[in-house]
Amino acid sequence: EEDSIMCASYTRRLIAWIPVCLLLIGMPSSSLTQAAGKPTPPQAPLTLGADLNIVATERGSAPRLRAWQQVAPGNYQLSWTENGPGPGQVVLADVDGQGDNEVVIYGACSIGTKKNPEYGYFINVYKQGHTGVYYSSYPGGIEGFVRETSAWVVDQQLLASDLDNDGLGEILLGTATHIGVFKFDEAAAGKIKKTAEVDLGLVGTWIAGRTLKRDGMAAADVDDHLLPTPDSAEIVSGAHYRDGSGQDKSYLLFFDRSLGLKGYAPIHATETDLSDFDITDLRIANTNTDNVNEVWCVGYGKLLASWTVGSTPSEVDPTYGLMRGPGLDSSTSTYIQLAVGRLSDPLGVDQLILNYNVPDWSRIDIYRNAGVTLELVARREYADRGINAMEVAESQLFVAGTQGAPPKWSPYLEVMRLDSTDGGYMVTTIWSHGGERNGNEVWDIAVGRATLTGR
Repeated sequence: EEDSIMCASYTRRLIAWIPVCLLLIGMPSSSLTQAAGKPTPPQAPLTLGADLNIVATERGSAPRLRAWQQVAPGNYQLSWTENGPGPGQVVLADVDGQGDNEVVIYGACSIGTKKNPEYGYFINVYKQGHTGVYYSSYPGGIEGFVRETSAWVVDQQLLASDLDNDGLGEILLGTATHIGVFKFDEAAAGKIKKTAEVDLGLVGTWIAGRTLKRDGMAAADVDDHLLPTPDSAEIVSGAHYRDGSGQDKSYLLFFDRSLGLKGYAPIHATETDLSDFDITDLRIANTNTDNVNEVWCVGYGKLLASWTVGSTPSEVDPTYGLMRGPGLDSSTSTYIQLAVGRLSDPLGVDQLILNYNVPDWSRIDIYRNAGVTLELVARREYADRGINAMEVAESQLFVAGTQGAPPKWSPYLEVMRLDSTDGGYMVTTIWSHGGERNGNEVWDIAVGRATLTGR
């Protein structure tokens, strides 16, 4: 994946000790001096509309960020392009508490050597009406980085969540073996400060005697139904290590907002099959009417499983007690991605949207929690498209990926809704975009309005 990361050389007078950055993803143009190469041409200010916007990261022949704003029902138009940022994930969040959504991505630079490669991952923020990166954790140097030895783009994940309910959206950045929390701080050099970080290598050494690799991450309350006084949201991460027999041993790790480990729990393929789960995606949702959040995980082992917290750790036992809920065990479909959200109010609960990908063919399955089992509500199949990202916003499903075959890939976007029919439900396309044949694919999307009060 090295071709997915843009390279350049930069220097900073404030951080003389940092080696010259050889690896670059969306470095903050407003606060860096370019040491070599052609100057970056001025680009347009970020323009998000009052209605829904789709912000997409693209990788391929011309990596970039683009925003599409809804100008009428079923009609989205391109409103912003930022050339150069790499193909990582993107989120929308009110980072500075001013009531507007900002576009947040991560950047990375080399801080190691050829013999001992290491990378510093940092946060870049684009602000409505402004050109280039407006806030960044990069000026904070090592204190603004999450350090990691892996540069593979699949290992990184971004989340946005107001963990402490103070109106400022915290940004969670997960790498292969670390998780960092970043937050706006007026006193910070780039106004974004890393407030916490956890090394899953150290956590794994404590609970399993092995270094753990992160497998998915989500943030929401999962144990308040057991507590006399509600606490803050938990940060839940999947993690695994490979044992001597080549099997993955998987865990759910539960952290507080400062990334202190609250507890953990081993997870298995089924209640009777204690083999690995091998998480590929993780979400937290309440898919029934009991107002208790479930942790949902997708596994390479053709599995979808859910758990609710049945007991919290004690001084004697550091593990969470998990109660297994409904799931799927498919011999024909390897689901790799999961989204959750309410596409249809008549169903009364959030739905589960699963993506099944093979080369040149993909499928979206929509399920609802029927109590003991999951019920298939609707399905959409594609013969020539690969899906990389899915989001649910305002009762609509947004999907993104690629159309066609390399090297003439086309970035692909689609907006869908779930309509009721006499016999059940069907997926209806509201809007789609493709056919550019520029060699790019959409790697990730974020969906939201320019202001938090826009609805």
